[in-house]
Amino acid sequence: MFLSRYISHCGRFGRRDLWSALGIGKRAREPCGKYHSCRRLDVRASSFVAGFLTGSKKRAAIMGFISLIVTVFAYYLTKATQGDFVASDYSDPTAQATVFAWGDFLSMLILWCAFALAAGPIFGIVGHLAHVGPHGLASRLLIPMVVIGETTVRLSAEANLQEALVGATWSVTRALAVAVALALLCVAAVKARRRQSARA
Repeated sequence: MFLSRYISHCGRFGRRDLWSALGIGKRAREPCGKYHSCRRLDVRASSFVAGFLTGSKKRAAIMGFISLIVTVFAYYLTKATQGDFVASDYSDPTAQATVFAWGDFLSMLILWCAFALAAGPIFGIVGHLAHVGPHGLASRLLIPMVVIGETTVRLSAEANLQEALVGATWSVTRALAVAVALALLCVAAVKARRRQSARA
């Protein structure tokens, strides 16, 4: 919740941004809100929820892709309005003027849209299966288990490198994910017991 300054700056930024998007590398250790560390879960969750709310695998795949595209555009348009995509205006003799960095902006959109095309349908179908599939419980547990795994790794390997607020946020997020996973397991157990009682 799915990726460069990629075309013109691919060698310099693109690989590191891609690794960061997947949770790998130094830039993935930056505090939440900087680069892509918080966006990854939003990207996954948006396509999962979109698929969960649809009635067929085909529609789930389509909506998973669309939801990622919307998330990508919303994220980068927001970052653009916040002044993240600026470059020095070399025509200014004072070297103080800046211009909008269209190359950086468009290259980031292109790469993340490619990621949405590849991953959106997958997350959408998983979300659909969580609602109607024979392995619904496993599919529903996917998001909280990913969150638990990611936050555990970050807390063990990166918490000392971050501000206290970041570590606390990861801890709370993990606790909520554990609570959601336990709730899903409890609901599934209750439903299974009721089905057994009905058959008896």
